[in-house]
Amino acid sequence: MEHSIDKNFRIKELIDNLPDIVISVDYPSGIIQYANVNAIERLGFSIKRAKTLRDLSYFVIPKYRRKYLQHWRDIKDGILIPSLVFEVKTIDCRIIWVEQKNIYIKQGDTVIRIHAVIRDITERKRLEEEMLQAFYFSENLFLHSPYIILLYDNEGYIKRQNMTFRAIAEHVDNMIPNYNVWKDKQIQKYGIDLIFKEVVRGRIMDIPRFPYTVKIKGEDVTFYFAGKAFPYMRSSREPEGFVVMLEDVSARQKREEETLETKRLESVGRLARGIAHEFNNI
Repeated sequence: MEHSIDKNFRIKELIDNLPDIVISVDYPSGIIQYANVNAIERLGFSIKRAKTLRDLSYFVIPKYRRKYLQHWRDIKDGILIPSLVFEVKTIDCRIIWVEQKNIYIKQGDTVIRIHAVIRDITERKRLEEEMLQAFYFSENLFLHSPYIILLYDNEGYIKRQNMTFRAIAEHVDNMIPNYNVWKDKQIQKYGIDLIFKEVVRGRIMDIPRFPYTVKIKGEDVTFYFAGKAFPYMRSSREPEGFVVMLEDVSARQKREEETLETKRLESVGRLARGIAHEFNNI
């Protein structure tokens, strides 16, 4: 008997020294038998007033109370739930995210008590939300960027493309199914494939301006593109493919060609006036 009391004392001392909230509950009644020091400090008056988990749920988890009690009913029905994640209202009226892990104490094959170990995961939850927002932002940026963005695998096949590329591609008559960039004659002609091969080796490369001709409504239309290419890496250190970002600079190319043509005509005009002036002096 003394050995049993001493053992229980040591277990309570161990539980009290844990940084987590620990609540020991009889099963299946839900009566709270013990709460550690951290539980009393974090939950305060709520844990002192509550006699059962049902009572406690009214005080500390008003938003998730029904869901939490449903989990408890599931446990009563024999479904042993290893962990739960929910919001809790603390003694200073702050709302924190917690994860509850259940430790089941059995007598033979029968569960007689549950130790609910509750850990504050507010910081982890905040980081997860920030990562999720960053993902949605980057995904939105990828899809709706004014630049053409293409993700190729190392074999040269397109794995993903954004809306800007699709807007152009849907008007192209001669789009090749299962397009492979390594086999594209126009890409090879201007040496862009050599740039992509350097990217696959892990380098970030600039893509100089190059023309690309496609058929739209039966007519040849030439676009001019320029941009950047960089390796695509996830968990491994080796590139799993490469990303190509291209800007449609066709309008800029046209303006430059028009400017050059204007300057050429001006030069011809000055030359013609000079020759005419020389003839007048003869």
